[in-house]
Amino acid sequence: GVTPTAVSFYPAMVAAKKMEKKIKDQLDASNASKQLRSAAFEMALFGTGIMKGPLAINKEYPNWDDEGNYSPIFKTIASTSHVSVWNFFPDPDAANMDEAQYVIERHKMSRTQLRALKNRPYFRENAINNALNLGESYQKEWWEHVMEDNADEGGYSDRFEILEFWGFVDKEVIEQHDIEIPDELKDVEQVSVNVWVCNNNVLRLVMNPFTPAYLPYYATPYEMNPYSIFGVGIAENMDDTQ
Repeated sequence: GVTPTAVSFYPAMVAAKKMEKKIKDQLDASNASKQLRSAAFEMALFGTGIMKGPLAINKEYPNWDDEGNYSPIFKTIASTSHVSVWNFFPDPDAANMDEAQYVIERHKMSRTQLRALKNRPYFRENAINNALNLGESYQKEWWEHVMEDNADEGGYSDRFEILEFWGFVDKEVIEQHDIEIPDELKDVEQVSVNVWVCNNNVLRLVMNPFTPAYLPYYATPYEMNPYSIFGVGIAENMDDTQ
């Protein structure tokens, strides 16, 4: 407005407020506040906090029709999650995530959680059934015994160990697994893929859906170490006699 009584309208500010509200709603829907608190805790304690995402998932919202029949509504939402530093295995020669060629995440899933993967896109039902038939395969690492502080040294857990790989592989390897490569990537020497493995069964092998291809992990150090992805935490600083 050019006069004292005229109304001034700021389209950019209104659009920014609407986008801010949408982002906050998406973060609330994915329980991001809890995940970020966990990442901040490990950042201070161990030196590195790791977040994964955003990834698109289908979330089920309860709904009943007029006759009382359950008819859920499925909506695609953005999801973010915290990855424990103990289950995060990045490229060891990379000093930061921009230099990392690959990342492997270690999952610990129950039989129910493993079966639920059948409902997610591009997971192979036959491979999941084979992994289930082979039985639980999770072996506790030495640091898990230390953290749990229990007397069980057998290392066996009634869970499945699933390894999730994000990274670049040679195009010839993808072609050997009958993965269709888009025409725009026919001339490249390597492609970015996402692979899930359990009990020597490939549960999922797809090309990275992100354009441009990137690894959906963010490793934030408490105190930066210029020679490693992993930072220095409060405990390590306190342990320094100097």
